[in-house]
Parts: sequence; C-alpha cells; structure tokens
Amino acid sequence: MAVRSELPVFFSDHPPGFSYLTQENFVPETLPVKDPKTQKVLFFRVPRLKRAFSKELWLQRKKELEIENPGNCQIVIPHLSEGDDGYKQFLKGELLERGKSFATISTMTYANDVEARVIIKNARPVETAYIVVSPLTEKDFAMINNIAGYYKRALGTKRVVLVAPFLGFAREDKNSKLQDDETIKVTGQVITIASRMAEISSVVDGIITLEPHSEATQTWAAEYGIPLLPISMGLLMAQQVESDLEKEGGQRSFIFIRPDKGRNLAALRIEEFLGIDGVSFEKDRATDIQGETTFKPLGKESETKLNGKTALIYDDEAASLGTMKGVVQALINSEVKEIVIMLGHARFTGSYEDEKGYHPGWKENLDEIIELTNKNNVKIKFYISNSREPIGGIYKYISNHQGLFQIVDVGPSVQKLIETDIAGFNFWEDEEWAPQVAQAYPSERDVKA
Repeated sequence: MAVRSELPVFFSDHPPGFSYLTQENFVPETLPVKDPKTQKVLFFRVPRLKRAFSKELWLQRKKELEIENPGNCQIVIPHLSEGDDGYKQFLKGELLERGKSFATISTMTYANDVEARVIIKNARPVETAYIVVSPLTEKDFAMINNIAGYYKRALGTKRVVLVAPFLGFAREDKNSKLQDDETIKVTGQVITIASRMAEISSVVDGIITLEPHSEATQTWAAEYGIPLLPISMGLLMAQQVESDLEKEGGQRSFIFIRPDKGRNLAALRIEEFLGIDGVSFEKDRATDIQGETTFKPLGKESETKLNGKTALIYDDEAASLGTMKGVVQALINSEVKEIVIMLGHARFTGSYEDEKGYHPGWKENLDEIIELTNKNNVKIKFYISNSREPIGGIYKYISNHQGLFQIVDVGPSVQKLIETDIAGFNFWEDEEWAPQVAQAYPSERDVKA
C-alpha cells in the first residue's frame, strides 16, 4: 500500500503510463500517479480528457485524412444476431432510402478448423467506411480489424469509423483502489480497454459510441491516436419517457433519483432537460458485505420530496440489477407513487458465488423488484435500449411481462449520428448534439462521470 500524499503526480510532460497524451490534455485531478517505491503506475481513478482536447483531436484527424467527398461512404454491418434489433432496423432506415451503400459480412470454417474465412459482400472503394457493430468479445475486435484492414489495404479507404452503439471492455478501467484512509491498494487488474484500443489503432480513424461505461474508453482511444465521440443515451431515453407519459395523461410530479451521493453527468443533464429536482442515495457500506446493496436512511427533507412522486432513475448499464433492487426498496419505504427505470445497455448477467457468498443474477433481482412494487401498489416501468446483444434472456422475460417494459431503439440515433458526421458538423458545438456528448464542460468537472 502506498500513501497518496507521498506520491508525485507528474514526472514529465507525459503523465505516468502515457506516451502520446500530455499533462495538458487531462482533467488534472484524474491523473494516475507513480509509486516511487515499486515504480508501478497506479490508476486509482479514471483518467479523464478535457472536452476541448477531444473536440480538437476529432477535427484534426478528419482534416489530416483529406476527405474530398464525405458522401462517398459505405456502411458495413459485421453481424446480425438475436439481440441486435437496432441493426435490423438500421437496414431499413433513412441511409438505405437515401441510396447509401451497405456491405455485409459472412464467415465460414472448414470442418472443425478454428480459423474462419471472412467474406465482405458488396464492398466497394469509398473514402469513408462506417463499421456498425457492438463488440462484446475479443473475437469481435478481431473482426473489426479484419474489416477495417481490408478497406484500408484493398480498397484504399482513407477513413474508417467504428460506430459502436455499445463498446465492450470498459468495466476494468483501474488497476488500484483509493481506500477510505487515503491509501491506495494495488489490485493488479489489467485495464482491458487500453488493450482493445491498441489492437484497432492502426486501422480505425475514429469511434462513435453510445454511453461508454467509463471515460477511460475515450482516454485510451486518444492515447493510441483514435478520436472518440461519446454520446449519452440519457437524453434519448428521457425524451422517450416524457413522450410516453404525456400520451398516458394524468398529473404527475417528478423527482430524479441518483443511486449514489455523486451527481453524475447523465443525471445532471437529464434533470436539466426535464427541469426537475433530484435526490441522492448513499450506499451503506457496513451492510453491503455480501453484495446486497442497501442505502443509508434519507433525511426528512428528501423523504418529503419523494412522497407521492414519480421517481425517475437512469443507469448506463443493466447488469445484475442488485443496486437497482436496493434503490427500489428505499423508494418504496419513502412512499413514492410510481417508479420509471431507464436502463442504458442491456447486459443482464446471471448469479455467481465468490468469497463473499452468493450473488443473485438479473432475473432473481428483477422478479423481486416487480414483486416489491406489486405488493406495495407502486407502479413501475422499465425502459431498455437495444444497443447490444444481452447476455441473459431478457427479451423472453419481457414477452412474459407485457406492459412493464419498453424497448428504446437506438437505430434512428445511429443513423442520425452518421448523417451528421457525413455533413461535417462539429458534434461538440452543434446545438443538438453538444448537450448529448458524454463529456463534462469545465463548469461540470466536479461531476462524478
């Protein structure tokens, strides 16, 4: 363990652990440090890039590639699987109607050989190729490399953009943990998103993604020379909720729920968009030993705010739903009238056991959430995006619980993002897109993103 106060933050123009990015590119308080005793670089918080730097990197890279005709492009769809409803919709969307060119991918193996032949159908020489896929595995990133490399080498494509509604491998974004006593515990975890960005850096010239789980995704993309545009799904889902509730009619009084005491960026933007107040819950670490998320009692003022209200919750990813179960229980205790849960990416992981004991999976937690609300006469509805293929069988679960779930299709947003890029708009300054860029303005830097 290393004492935080003994660790120098800067050793050179490049922060420890980085060779391309320099100190001035970062929000300073998010930088890693180097332990002088062990010489290990400690990432105990997520390194965050300044918004202005990310914008300039995006614009500079496009300028360097000297694209003469942005409309000379092709959309590439690597695979269509059961959970990829957004991609199925994409094939029927505006881009196809406007005559844009699509290419599809097929793979095959011979007998039981593990090596696969990759075939790109309808590929043609273009200046820009947009690869639309949500990579979930190392194999998916290898496929992106295959496709992008083909366009670059065989077709002379100048610019390849990965459009990933969901971009995997962002969960492991630290290798150490800051303790309550201000010491840093080295965990030895590998920062996997760094490895994934390194793999595709030679053939991918830009990434557009929806609601990256961690800002480390953008940082490590930039470290390997890839500009990344992160777009939040929070406003997209809030717009859908607002529209649906207006159609249902009836008077409602809304309150936004933050499942931790931090005011994260997505929560801030949604509250501002809807013009509503918020309440933060603080996890009770003393009772969270077995992985069951519980929360400290709310104060009287917060209890009053919640009473009789429609509570809105946003989480960037639905995994086991353990935290969400704890939030719902706390809301029921505070006598809310209705709960609307917006879940970004649909991971839906199962149960498991570790040294702390048994951890229930998404289905057990979801069953309990629905049972809790039914028992206490609290209305509940879930909004889930189709940005990725779920691990768990959530679509079958939804079909057995009619009226409780609404799928938010990201296909139209993906289409619009590509069209905006083709048109050459500056996402970071565009009136429509700037508020949706999941990167804080300088005035928002105290936000836990």
